[in-house]
Amino acid sequence: MDMTPTADRVDATRMETPPMVSPEEWETARAELLVKEKELTRARDVLAARRRRLPWVRVDKDYAFEGPGGRRNLLDLFDGRRQLIVYRFFFEPGVARWPEAGCGGCSMFVDNLAHLAHLHARDTSLVLVSRAPQADIERFRQRMGWTVPWFTTLDDFSEDFGVAEHFGLNVFIRNRDRVFRTYFTNARAADAIGNVWSLLDITPLGRQEQWEDSPEGYPQDPAYSWWSLHDEYDPPTATSRRPDPRRPPGRREEAYVPKHTRAARTPARVSDDWSMRVLFSSTSGFGHVQPMLPLAAAARDRGHEVLWATADDVRPRVEAAGIPTASGGDARRRGVARVPPSLSRVALPHRRGTA
Repeated sequence: MDMTPTADRVDATRMETPPMVSPEEWETARAELLVKEKELTRARDVLAARRRRLPWVRVDKDYAFEGPGGRRNLLDLFDGRRQLIVYRFFFEPGVARWPEAGCGGCSMFVDNLAHLAHLHARDTSLVLVSRAPQADIERFRQRMGWTVPWFTTLDDFSEDFGVAEHFGLNVFIRNRDRVFRTYFTNARAADAIGNVWSLLDITPLGRQEQWEDSPEGYPQDPAYSWWSLHDEYDPPTATSRRPDPRRPPGRREEAYVPKHTRAARTPARVSDDWSMRVLFSSTSGFGHVQPMLPLAAAARDRGHEVLWATADDVRPRVEAAGIPTASGGDARRRGVARVPPSLSRVALPHRRGTA
C-alpha cells in the first residue's frame, strides 16, 4: 500500500475541482446544501420511525455460543438488558490473513463503535459473534485493544439470520425469556452505523426520547436527559443498567439519574415543622449545573422545597434528577437565568404548609 501523503501523490491541476468563489457566494451555496441536508435528516427520522414499527419474529431455537466464561445461549447475550445488537464479524478459516487477523472491513467497523456504556444506558447490549475459536478471538481482540464482548458461534446461528459469510447486523428484543428478531442489515447499509445514535436507531425502542415518533407506550425520556460521561452512569461500568427482566416492554423504568444525585430517599430531616425554600440558578450548559446537583438533591431529600431556574436546554437534565425547574429563558443570550417574581422568597425558613 502506498503510504505517501495524498498531497504528494495527487496533481491538483488535473482534478476537476469546484469553482473558487467569494465568502458570500460560498455562504449562499452552503445554505442551499443545508436545505438538502435537513431534508435527509428528517427522512432518516421517518425511516427510523418506520423501522420501530417492523413486525417481530419470535426466536424459538436454542442457539449456543462460547465466550470467555463458557457456554452461553442467545438470551444470555442480552446480559440482563432489554435489547441486543449482534454483529457477525468475519473471522474464520478462509478470511484473508487467518488466523493472525480478521476481516479488515469488520475491524474498521469495530474500531468506530460507540462506547458501550451509552448503549447500556438505553437498555441495549452489543456483542460480536464469529466462527473463530475463543483462543483466536482473544488473541486478536487483545492486539486491537477492543473490549466489546465477542462470542464463538457453535451452530447455524449465522446461517439462520442472513450472515452465512461476511458480516451483518441483527437486532433482537426480549420480553422476559422470550426473544424476538426485529431488524437485519448488511453490506453498505452498515457503513453509516457505529455511533450511539445510529445504533439505537436500528433498535425497536429507538433512542427512547420524547421527540421520536414511536408506538404508544414505548419508553421515552426528555431529550438529552439520559446523556452523560461514559464513566458517570450508575454504576460507572460497561454494565451500567440492569433492568428487571420481568418488566413488560411498555413499562418505563425510572429515568437515568447521574450517580452523584442518587441520595438516600429517607435521611434525617432538619425539622418536622420547619424547612427552607432553596432556589438554584444557573446559566446554560450542563457543566454549570452538574456540580450543584448533589447539593440540590440532598436539600430535597431532607424535606426542603427546591427549585432550579435555568435555561430551557438544561431543564430536562435537572428534572431527570428529580429537581423541579422554572424557565430562565435563553441563558446564553441573557448571560444568567432570570428569577421569576414568584420565586423572590427563597432560602428562607418557613413553617410547613404556609406560603
